[in-house]
Amino acid sequence: MHHVLRRLFPAGAPDTVAAAEPSWRRRTVAIVSAAAVAGALLLAPSASTPASAAAPAYFTQVGSVRSVEYAGYRYFFANDDQHGLELWRTNGTASGTSLFIDINPGDAASHGLYATSLNSDANDNHYLLPTSNGLFLVGALCAGGTCSSASQSSPGLYRIDVAQKKVTLVASGKYDLLANLGRRVLLTDFLADHVIAFDSADLSLTQLSGYRRPVVDVLHREHAAAVVKGVAYFPAEDADGDRELWRSDGTQAGTSRVKNIRASSSSYPAYFTAGTSRFYFTADDGTNGYEIWTSDGTSSGTVRLTNHGTGTQSVSIVPNAPSLVTVGNRLYYYANTTAYGAELWTTSGTRESVRLVRNLGTGKTGAGIKHMTKVGSKLAFVRPGTRGDDVWVTNGTSKGTVRIASGTDRGMTPGAAAYYRVPQNEPVSVAGQYIYVRSVSGYQDLWQSGTVAETTKRIARHQGTSGRPTQLLPVGSRLFYTVPTKETTFAPTHYVPKFLTITAKKPPASFTNVTAPVIKGTARVGSTLTASVTAWKPSKITYTWQWYANGAKISKATSKTYKITSSMKGKVITVKVTGKKSGYKTTVKTSKPTKKVAAKP
Repeated sequence: MHHVLRRLFPAGAPDTVAAAEPSWRRRTVAIVSAAAVAGALLLAPSASTPASAAAPAYFTQVGSVRSVEYAGYRYFFANDDQHGLELWRTNGTASGTSLFIDINPGDAASHGLYATSLNSDANDNHYLLPTSNGLFLVGALCAGGTCSSASQSSPGLYRIDVAQKKVTLVASGKYDLLANLGRRVLLTDFLADHVIAFDSADLSLTQLSGYRRPVVDVLHREHAAAVVKGVAYFPAEDADGDRELWRSDGTQAGTSRVKNIRASSSSYPAYFTAGTSRFYFTADDGTNGYEIWTSDGTSSGTVRLTNHGTGTQSVSIVPNAPSLVTVGNRLYYYANTTAYGAELWTTSGTRESVRLVRNLGTGKTGAGIKHMTKVGSKLAFVRPGTRGDDVWVTNGTSKGTVRIASGTDRGMTPGAAAYYRVPQNEPVSVAGQYIYVRSVSGYQDLWQSGTVAETTKRIARHQGTSGRPTQLLPVGSRLFYTVPTKETTFAPTHYVPKFLTITAKKPPASFTNVTAPVIKGTARVGSTLTASVTAWKPSKITYTWQWYANGAKISKATSKTYKITSSMKGKVITVKVTGKKSGYKTTVKTSKPTKKVAAKP
């Protein structure tokens, strides 16, 4: 099996690495200069790398800070059963996918990175950081060339030299990620709960002050920070333990509390979700319970939007993945209310704009929504249908909330609810298309939709109930994914990489000047009726006709004229015209009915 996997990649070894001791170590820092760590090379090339690398078998999860796009490539950690868990990259092609740096040479992993935790969102504090000045990594890496246990690895902040394929230590210490602002990265000191601003331009680290500790967790959506226009917004506690809304642009002057939402206690802000110029979160002001709030980053611009609960009762956010999604500045959130059950709501940032998108469930049973994903200017999601899961899109209005694929023919895998908490099985958005998996008749298919039914189509088919496409990784307009396979029943599962270019299918245009056909002639047995239609636009539209009697199709009556037979006596006649043209939506219009057909004079 390894031979089959290796053939997918070209010969040519990625550089391996050797280690040197970190030049310094400091957990709590005020200002650390780049000169203090200049030349502190942790990893260097090795001549022991094999000529080719096998396909990756275990992957970091989609959408994780352990899998990021940078300079046309997606970087991720994977295990190919030859090198252990190491750093890979792909540009969405077979030739452009390879082991990038073998941090810990040999079969052992670059310790501190564990395959069992990469898809669990827990117990693995390793983050890839694409910045405006290069690619960085926070985590524990092997410092001695080869490591046999995690205790031999060195935690810290590392720079990944993409051109030289080297990893350089920037600062020793156990760090967690708070927010990536582009040039600056906000880190938390693992032991002291300090916020440390890392400047990727000069490699300096500055400890920020003004509060006791931040309360964030980038691996759990309800506790992650929101970043809007280069500023991070997050919950933090002051010296008195009061947990409120804070902000930071990575400088001391730009770090402050935004608003004391609950003066007598903590408001416990959570579920931060960024829009283009504002962000949303949940908080408890002590009067209205836990509700949806929004902020433009100022105290006066931080306001409560909803009051779904009665009195101090709180809104119930359905624990989905995720439950709050923004499309531009519009927020969609999945909440359980007394009036409607679990349904989709939306707001554009004002109390007046808060509304139920559409009551999709029966009564108060709830909509069963999952896989909420921004696709272009719309939100795509999945909910249970009669056979499998249906794919829906919405523009935020009830009329604009439509099903574009049913579980019966083009929807998601029946019973796909089992996968909704597993990130590597979630649908993704690539090139403005919603990419999802459907299982049917022994096949595992990949489908795409451009948010209208006419653009929904199958793009790949894989046979076997276990060959479900997984690890969907967007790389620009290409999709990199894997298909699990086994040589024998008891053999380990391997993942064969696949590649697709996702081409957006343009939604069909609509005809203009569309009018219903008109019937001319007398409704009498033996008479001939003639249908006509004012020319629709543009020109060169192909029209077809079909005549009906009392709503039933008349056999072989498919021309612009119809001679009424005796069997039509007492019935009303209508005609339908169908207009077709390449690149346009097929349109059907029906005429007004005639009077009841009279007998022949």
